Amino acid sequence: MQRPSARRDVMNPTQPTDDGSGMGLCGLDLMADQHRLAWLFRAVSAGEFLAVTAADAPAARRSVLESNNLAHETLAEWIEQGDRRGIRLTPRGRRLCVALVALRAEHARLLSHLGVAFAEDVRLLDRVAVRTSARNEFVARVASTMKGTLREDVLLEVAGRRFIKAAITQASVAALGLRPGIEVFALIKASSVFLLPTGEEEAHASHNTLAGTVSHIQRDGDTTEVTVDLGSGLTAVATGKAALAAHLSVGEPCVAAFRPSAVILGRVA
Repeated sequence: MQRPSARRDVMNPTQPTDDGSGMGLCGLDLMADQHRLAWLFRAVSAGEFLAVTAADAPAARRSVLESNNLAHETLAEWIEQGDRRGIRLTPRGRRLCVALVALRAEHARLLSHLGVAFAEDVRLLDRVAVRTSARNEFVARVASTMKGTLREDVLLEVAGRRFIKAAITQASVAALGLRPGIEVFALIKASSVFLLPTGEEEAHASHNTLAGTVSHIQRDGDTTEVTVDLGSGLTAVATGKAALAAHLSVGEPCVAAFRPSAVILGRVA
């Protein structure tokens, strides 16, 4: 059996494996260009600051926000000052990237030892791995569940001891095996999020409300995208018609609100 060579540049996070698979470990393609961590790896090679072009800015900025959300801490900072824009890693983010580089090197040696047949199995795992288009992705822990007639309300704790509620069917609760202490992904489409001035939460008591500060506003024709810094490394993204942010400006406090039924839950098997 021919075995792929383990010789490779472990400091190049986007280099494919020698067998052409570009696979990650256990079905997670951690090093691919399209992975959200790819921009963080590029920042490692750049040193203290990775400058990003205007064309690449949306993808790079999204990578930073999503990585911080899922990590429950700040792995990187998105810097935008005039024409200067880019990524600055925190010590924690840099340490994570170094750990994954080491993991990648060990993975290469494992493939070299086990051969091409094992690489085919890893490729299969990657094909069944799921990614989503939701702009708001939070790692959460189930705090409690409350059973209703047809659906069940699941209370979730996210970073910073904040809580949101998801309303899903009892069948989904059973299928996911949800119970207090279980870790899940909470997904909310940006179009399901609307923004309120602070102080108006009581008028939307049936909604999830997360207070924060407007950190970015981007307009494209009659559509507006607003990013809200929620603290504790979390951000929320809302999109809608131009009126979405008519009453808001960068640096202003606001509240991101969304219905419990807009929250989609997932769990890593």
